[in-house]
Amino acid sequence: MKSIIIIISFLMCYLGISAQNHIDVEGHVKIRGNFDISHHSDNTSLYIGRNSGDSTDIMSQNYSTFVGTDAGKKNTSGNSNSFFGQSSGFNNTTGNSNSFFGVSAGSNNTIGCCNTFLGIFAGAFNSTGSANVFLGHSSGFDNSTGTKNTFVGSNTDHLTIGDSLDRAVAIGYNAKVNCSCCAVIGGIGEDAVNVGIGTTEPLQKLHIVGNRLRIASPSNGGYLLNLEPTEAH
Repeated sequence: MKSIIIIISFLMCYLGISAQNHIDVEGHVKIRGNFDISHHSDNTSLYIGRNSGDSTDIMSQNYSTFVGTDAGKKNTSGNSNSFFGQSSGFNNTTGNSNSFFGVSAGSNNTIGCCNTFLGIFAGAFNSTGSANVFLGHSSGFDNSTGTKNTFVGSNTDHLTIGDSLDRAVAIGYNAKVNCSCCAVIGGIGEDAVNVGIGTTEPLQKLHIVGNRLRIASPSNGGYLLNLEPTEAH
């Protein structure tokens, strides 16, 4: 029994386990099987990587996970954030409910909240913009304060650096949008695409296959344009 106590005491000293349940391990760690670091009704956070969550006020920070060198380094009291990747969420201070995945994803976000950035450099210069969804390498790279934007595809972004667009949509590789409340599919030049509805091989910029095209007035639902196929004679 005495030998067991000595071994446990040695392991506690070696692993740096204190009375405050602090574990400090130097070097690589490999874990096989279940690894449970929480408990019932736990609202604590998890930081893995050098300097991750370095500035966090642990008394006011809850439900966050930072993984990667400098991930969430400057976070102070932002809650419910998930930052995965080197420097992801680096400058976040009080922004809440953000999900950043990829190297430098959301790295300049400070108080923006409810953003989802997936991809290396996705939303890299977003600072105060909120409720944005950027998916793809460098998607939304230049967005700073714009809100409620949706960019899907590598290099999807504002057309002009420094624009502050809201509710803009850009879909497809290198697609750029230049106005709020606008939607763009595909890029321009060699990155332009044909859009098909009801067909898998669109032959024109807009190729619709169907029995009827209806364009209705938003006020009364009446037809402004109603095209029907003409029977062949």
